[in-house]
Amino acid sequence: MQSLPTASSSSVLPQPAVKSCAPSVDTRNSHAMVTRSKAGIFKPKVYLTTVACSDVPVDKHAAMKHKCWVDAVHAELQAFERNNTWILCSLPSYRRTIGYKCPMVHAVTIRTILAIAVMKKWQLRQVDVNNVFLNGELTEEIFMDQPPGFEVFDSSGQKLVCCLNKALYGLRQAPCAWFHALKQFLTDVLGFHASHADLSLFVRTSFDGQLLLMAYVDDIVITGSSGAAIDSVVRQLHSKFALKDMSRLNFFLGIEIHTTSQGMYLSQRKYVKEILAKANITGVAATLTPMVCMPKLVAFDESQACLDGHLYRSLVGMLQYLCITRPDLSFYVNKPSQYMNSPSDSHWKVVKRVLSYLIGTLEYGLCYSHGQCKLVGYSDADWASSIEDRRSTTEEEYRSLDYCVSEVLWFKQLLAEIRVGLEQTPVVWCDNTSTVSMSANLTHHTRVKHVEIDHHFVREKVLDGTIQVNYVPSANQVVDILTKPIPPKQFVEFRHALQVTPVNTVVRSELQKRKEPGEC
Repeated sequence: MQSLPTASSSSVLPQPAVKSCAPSVDTRNSHAMVTRSKAGIFKPKVYLTTVACSDVPVDKHAAMKHKCWVDAVHAELQAFERNNTWILCSLPSYRRTIGYKCPMVHAVTIRTILAIAVMKKWQLRQVDVNNVFLNGELTEEIFMDQPPGFEVFDSSGQKLVCCLNKALYGLRQAPCAWFHALKQFLTDVLGFHASHADLSLFVRTSFDGQLLLMAYVDDIVITGSSGAAIDSVVRQLHSKFALKDMSRLNFFLGIEIHTTSQGMYLSQRKYVKEILAKANITGVAATLTPMVCMPKLVAFDESQACLDGHLYRSLVGMLQYLCITRPDLSFYVNKPSQYMNSPSDSHWKVVKRVLSYLIGTLEYGLCYSHGQCKLVGYSDADWASSIEDRRSTTEEEYRSLDYCVSEVLWFKQLLAEIRVGLEQTPVVWCDNTSTVSMSANLTHHTRVKHVEIDHHFVREKVLDGTIQVNYVPSANQVVDILTKPIPPKQFVEFRHALQVTPVNTVVRSELQKRKEPGEC
């Protein structure tokens, strides 16, 4: 079990003087129990104190006082030299220097590819590229100040500047330059092509099987039907870029990934602990749901302003990232995120309720099991819950159906690109009968004049057989958990339908068997 790095120091405090000879037994103790004192056994007492503090320096000056950080800086500068990142020169009079203090795979793509890998029982491999932004080539001439504390001067005593040959982290061009270098190597040398659904997903289909590669800056995940083909791609990547082979995928973007015989389990348990530690809430009991009722939140209310707006925004941002593996939190995090500019005490209470829910669901995560690939969507809208913007029931439900169908079509395109066939037509379930009727009935003209023309593409997709829109009773509308607060019993039922579950005993036992002796 990993923990935050701490520096601990233990010291032995002065001990009380201990006589060389045992004192006489206290005759006032008349009970029959034989104690150390009565037996004349005396051991010296040792008093210990432990002080733990974070070993992460707060600024550059504090870092330069520690050898480990100085060594790290020198190692980084040596990497710049090996990579020929810059050359030292005098600054031209007509130029000025810059100080220095991309496309990335989407979370929904990550979840989809992991689910496909579980379904097909494919191997998952992870590599990490070293000094990733140093691999990008620059097309512009850029001058930069030298790193503070490591300046070089010319013969006249004037400080030289760095003329960049290659990209460097901190540059606006760096992420795009790195992605272009990676994409060029994958497409020109390794035979991949970028997906149209997600530019950071690369696909290759050849005689040795199908391979999928996801790139998130320096973190790369490879999966496919052939383990030998994956090994070959890793070797070729290593010949081009300096990287670390992380072997089997276990930890990616702060997500713990556990593969078992039953499927795959995604968890952000450590991240949840960081959120709770940052919030520093004590004495709060766990709750069954993230929100007990719908608070009437507005941008400016009469309640007291939040004491720490920075903490509020930081926590809400962290909770948004947590929704990658906790879709049961999506609605309850989305509401307070709408009031980041000037949060009040009422907004802070909503966040605290979500945190108290996390206390009781620390071990929960997203579970993928083996099975067939079916594309199913649920469409719903929370009618008139917003005080600031209210629409009619049918209009809001129809707009929601429009967005849902767009997402389903995107998924369908992604699955087609990675050659995952669908045995059945995608189905979208909606609990509003008027909306279901409008999606397939051409006679509802006068009743929907206020709905924009572009939202009627849903009807086109239904009529040409691309999708189906069916009715589902409100009691079985799973996405109610994503649109409104619901009773605890229904919340637990729908949370399970989203595959958000705790780590079960089977997963725990399999993970325990994999751990090395002495590992906790």
